[in-house]
Parts: sequence; structure tokens; C-alpha cells
Amino acid sequence: MVEAVNEYSSVLDLGEVPENSLSELIEIFSRISLHEKQNHLLVLYRPLSKYINRLTPFSKLKELTQISKVVWLDEEIDENIFKSFESLVFLIEDAYENIETMSDIIKRKILPLDQKFILSCIFTSANQYSDSLIVENLNLKGDIDIYFWKNLKPIKILNDLLILDNKNSDLKNLYQLNSISSLSQLAETLIKLIMFSKFKMRITNIFKKGILSFKFVDIFLKDLEIFKNSLDSKDKKALNNIEDCLFLDSNSFFNKQCDLIVLERSIDLISPLLTQLTYMGLIDEFYKIDLNQIEIENLNHTESNNNAQTSIISFDDDNFFQEELKDLNFSKVGPILNFKAKFLQQEFENRHKIKDNLNEMKSFVKRLNDLTNQQNLIKNHTLIAESILNKVKNNNNEDTIKLDLIEGEQDDEDDSYFSKFIDLQQQILSNNLDNSSNCDQILKFLYIYDPPLKDFFRLLILTSIVKRGIRFKEYNSFKKEILEHYGFDKLILLNKLRDLKLFYIREGTNESNFTLLFNNRNNNTSINNGNTTNNNENLHSDTNNFQSSAQLIKDFADLSYNLNLLPDGNNTNLEEEPDFVLPGYIPVITRLIQSIYSRDFMINNTLKPNDAQPLKKFNWENLNQYLSPDYYKNFEKDEFTEELLIPESKSQIFKHAQPRTTNKEEELIILVMIGGITYAELASIRFIINKINKDKGYNKKLIVLTNGIIKGDDIIEMCS
Repeated sequence: MVEAVNEYSSVLDLGEVPENSLSELIEIFSRISLHEKQNHLLVLYRPLSKYINRLTPFSKLKELTQISKVVWLDEEIDENIFKSFESLVFLIEDAYENIETMSDIIKRKILPLDQKFILSCIFTSANQYSDSLIVENLNLKGDIDIYFWKNLKPIKILNDLLILDNKNSDLKNLYQLNSISSLSQLAETLIKLIMFSKFKMRITNIFKKGILSFKFVDIFLKDLEIFKNSLDSKDKKALNNIEDCLFLDSNSFFNKQCDLIVLERSIDLISPLLTQLTYMGLIDEFYKIDLNQIEIENLNHTESNNNAQTSIISFDDDNFFQEELKDLNFSKVGPILNFKAKFLQQEFENRHKIKDNLNEMKSFVKRLNDLTNQQNLIKNHTLIAESILNKVKNNNNEDTIKLDLIEGEQDDEDDSYFSKFIDLQQQILSNNLDNSSNCDQILKFLYIYDPPLKDFFRLLILTSIVKRGIRFKEYNSFKKEILEHYGFDKLILLNKLRDLKLFYIREGTNESNFTLLFNNRNNNTSINNGNTTNNNENLHSDTNNFQSSAQLIKDFADLSYNLNLLPDGNNTNLEEEPDFVLPGYIPVITRLIQSIYSRDFMINNTLKPNDAQPLKKFNWENLNQYLSPDYYKNFEKDEFTEELLIPESKSQIFKHAQPRTTNKEEELIILVMIGGITYAELASIRFIINKINKDKGYNKKLIVLTNGIIKGDDIIEMCS
């Protein structure tokens, strides 16, 4: 078994991200204050409070910024409150409705008062032009001073994970509304990370796949050039020194690699559709982790006792969770918790053996606080694990199940909803059932378990991807059952999924050709290599041109074979595979990252370059030939593309072949995942990077930047 990845990076300390965010906010308040003892009334947009609480307790923030009172933007505020302050500060997101609410408060409650106020607004964005224009259009210019809190985001979630925390990972904007605003946000954030690293994070290679990935890289490189040109002489000198060291010779360059890998959600929609099986993934499936905390019901709560009905549990300062538990398959969690609980119990009992030995007593007292903290963590995770176990075993329909049953023998036949849902996912992925049998199994599951709509649609989309669409006969059967079980209004959702080609009629049928022609009447142009073309020029008898940017997999069976997405043990050492994170499936993005550094996992030898030396870095050599034309749909860019970021002035040092190296210096892998990532995918990527480090003697460190954490429900909500 491969050990956990050491995620901490000395090239870039992600701990500086929240520190910079808080420092900027404090600095803004210092600019607002005209006098040392001036107190502020803060009018806060409520959703921002969770971000501020992650940076510092509100009591501490008040102390640092001279905020005397906080009121909510969305609540009716008594005008007498305003009379007690000279400085009123609005802290809001830059949505138009928030600015309009602020305008209403100012015009209706503040300006009519016969009192002088210092009015300030802090926007949580860097979009200075649009925000200032809105304020001007609402006739507030001159009445209020505008400030911009540019570094609120990204949010550091884990030691290797930064998110923008976009709603549903911004899937709707990216794939339905074709908005690229979050691509600009991601590019801006990546440049911030370069700044935080004091330019030590010098990207040397870029790997990209998917139309949005290409757009992101274009935006990033242009913005990076603008940023470099804006540097003062001191920073330019520091940057030039780093460049000189990097390009001292080719060996120096190849021993200081920083790989930027840019992928997008449409490359693999299967992973978020499947049920996550890691501890952190299951917690998210059942309780929706929000900025590293959950609200969970207390199993011992009854109306007759005084126990709280729910508990708020945070994982931020939980090293036990972050270092040992989060990436484990859930079946491994119970034994570890039981072992830890018994160990702590023994430690506490040992205190009774201490008699008159003063040194031993002092030693125990010193450890007491740490032991108590560990005990509280074990209690929290026991509560979580038992709650999950109740959900997966009996759907809360029977008595509560205790954690120690995880270690006991399991029933051969598990008829629980959770078990059958996973079994059905595995059947669909294996693609061993014909179309009719596959449809029958899904409908049987519907009749017996009456699943939530989102779970049912997850199965339909999964089937559509694996089987390259649904036959007209099965499509009508599913449509009929949706109407009867979930109601007429849910057919709107079905049609949206069909428009995005997430659930669609298989190519080649009369019905699918009708759909193609209908869609082209509404949208008869497409983008191809930057040029506008008429789709009607490319119509064929099949529907290869009826494409969706939201789902790029065309032939799952061949893709699965070539990337070994479903290792079965016959040709793979399963102990070396992260197939424990999902139901027997390894995410496409994990395999694409792995293939840059190693091809050992592949069963198709044609994908293994001839020069298979142990230390070779493969990049994406050969992947275009075997994966791009036939396995992914052709969009604006369909290649697996890689490039070295080498200035023309330094190109002469690369006339010789790339050296093999046993370099042990820390090297970053920066993954920009457009459209969100799952906790299960993160666990599999960490596993693979650690395996590569172990096998090849590398010292690769992972940093992930993404729109947010995603799961199957978000795919459905994208169309809601």
C-alpha cells in the first residue's frame, strides 16, 4: 500500500493564502479610518460571514478593524442604530441585487438623517470598472467610497486544495451559458499564487485537454505577461534572477520542473456521477461539506433528553482526519477509530497506576490536554462514521448501527439502497448487459427503491455515456417512468439533459437525426479552430456533429481499455491502484495525470513509448494518436497538448536531448480543474503521485486549483 502524500510545499506555502486575504481586509479598514479610535458599523452580506470566520474569529476581526457592531444586509435595520456611528461600512459581493439593496438602505435610511457619515463599500472582487459603474448608475457616486477586497478568494480547503467556491462549481455558466468569467477568475488566482511564491513557482510545462482548458491557458498567459510588465524594477530583477538560474543549462531546467496541468470537467463526467467510497467523499455525499465543516444529526438525540439535535463539526484543525482518514476507503475507517479509542482508553487508565512518582505525574499532566483533544476527535469521527453506516446499511429505517459492526462479518446479501445503487453503477460501467437488460435493471431499481430523482438521473446519464446514447425504445420507457414517478415538470429537466447530450438518443436513429436538424435551426453555427462555420455543411446520416461541450467521451469501452479505468486484477496489481475511491473505477483525470510520468498501468502496449527507461518522463507522448481522434469528440481543440515555456533567447541550451535525472528537489504539479473536482478524484490523484514519487525517486508536490468541490447532484442541478 502506498503511503499518504506529503502535501506541504516549500516552494509555495498555501498557508499564506488566508493570511494575505485577512491582511488585505485589515489594510482596507485602516484606509477607511480617519481617526485612530473611530468605530465602524459593518453592514455585511450574510454569505460572506463563513469566509471571514475561516480567516479569523469575528471577535478578533472587530478588535483588528475597530468594528463595533455587525448587522446583516438582508435584514431590516433600525435607523436608530445608524445614529450611533460616524462610519458605516458595507461589505458585499458585487451582484447587482446587493448593490441595489445597499443603495436602498443609504437613500431611505441614512441620507435623510441630519448627521454626517463616512460611507464606505468593500466589494469582494477585482472588477473595479463594472462595480464603480453600477454605483454611479444608482446615483451613489460621491456619497460613498469604494474599496476592493481582491484576495478573499481562493479559499484554502486542504494543504493541497484551493477553491473559488462557485455555486455548483460554475457548471451552468461554463457549459450552458458559455460564460468564461470563472476562467478569468482561475487565471487571476494562478497569478496570485505566483506572487505568493515570490516567483519561485515558475511554470515550465503546460499540459491541456479540452476547449475550456485551451481558453484558460490563453487567458492565463496573456494576463501573466501583463502582470510581468507591471512589476516594479525590484520585482523584475528578482524574476530575472530566477529565470537565469532556471535556464543556466538544460539540466538545470529539467531538474526544476513545475508542471501546469489544465483539465476540464467534460473530460470525465463519470467520476462525479458515481458514489464516492472514500471517507471524505462519503461525508460529502451525505452531509455536503461546506468549507471543511458539516452539520450532522446526533444519533442519541430524543425529545426527552437535553442533547442538541445537531452538531457542527469542522475539519480545519483536525490533523488526524487530514493526515490519516480523509482518503481511506470507508471500510478502513472503523478499525482505525476502534484501535485509536482503545489506545486512548488505555492511556487514561494508566494514570491510576501513577502513585507517588512525581515525574510521571507531571508527564501525564503535560499530555492530558493533547489526549483530551484526541479523544474529542475520535468521538466526532465515531459519530460521523456511525451516521454514515446507518445511512448505507438501512437508510435510517431500523435501529442505529454501532461502529464496531464495521469490523464484523458482512452479510453476503445486502439489500440496502446504498449497496444496490453501487451494484447497479458497477453493472452499467462493466457494460456487460445488453440495452434491454440494462434498462430493465434500472427500472427494477426504480420500482423497488423509489430513488430520489437525482439518483435516477445519475444512472441514466451514466448509461448514456457508457453505451454511447440510449436506443429510442429505452429512451421512451425512461421518459414514461419519469412522467409517472416524478411528474410532468421533470420532463423539462430531461430535455435540458438531452440538449447537453448528457442523456440522449443513440446516433443513427431517425429520432436522433430529427433532434440534430431541430437544434441546428436554432443554432446553425459552431466554432472550429477560431473560425465560424455553418453546421449544415457538415451534416451526415449519423449525428457526429450533434456535439456537447459538457460531455466529451465518445467511446467509453475503448477509452476504458486504453487507460485501464476498470482494473479487474487479472492484469493489474490492485494494491497499486486507487480503484478503492469509486466503485471499481479510476477517474480519467487521474490516468491522464499519471500517464505524463508513468505508463506502467497501461495494458495497451502501443501507448507505451519504446524508450521506457525507468526515469523517463513520458509527457503525453502517443496519447493523441490513440485517444484524441477516436475517443474524444472533435471540438475547437481536440489534441492532448503539451508545451515547454521557454523564452526564445534561451532556446539554444535545449539543442541536446532531455537528460534523465534522479533529482530529489521539490517539483510542483499544479492541477487546474475547470468545473470542479470530487474528493474521491483528489484521493486517487494523491495516491498516484505518491506512487510515482516512490517508484521513480521524484519529489512531486500537488496543488489543485478549481471552481469547487463537485458531486453527482451538481451535474443534475446544472440543468435545473
